[in-house]
Amino acid sequence: MNFSRLATAASAAVLALAIALSGCGGASSPSVPVHLDDSPTATQFAQLLPQTFAFSDRLGGAAVASIRVSLDTPVLDTIAEYTAGDVAYRADDSSVYVLLSDGVAPSDVGLVLLGRVDDLAPFWACPRTCEVALTVG
Repeated sequence: MNFSRLATAASAAVLALAIALSGCGGASSPSVPVHLDDSPTATQFAQLLPQTFAFSDRLGGAAVASIRVSLDTPVLDTIAEYTAGDVAYRADDSSVYVLLSDGVAPSDVGLVLLGRVDDLAPFWACPRTCEVALTVG
């Protein structure tokens, strides 16, 4: 029995499994333009772009990424309803949400609309955690 070939095959299998489980396949991060609203919070967010964020899936309803900074969000700017493609910020967890379906946001969630994306494919293509570069559109 050739243990060297067996070890090489096992290493290749482990690497392939790791790539498959990462959900991103090792490809470069897709770039998605965000068409930002004309609001103070969106202007603050624009200063962070372009940047690559690690988005995670929230049960198919949203892709969420921590932005690691706090943005000023006037309470009156929170949204009650959203549509697929809306990009929002939530101050409670300093996260950006790319909303993947239409819905209603409970008033205590505190989503502030930042803008919209036209291309949801990179977010749908990755059911776990994926890196997506957001740019100003």
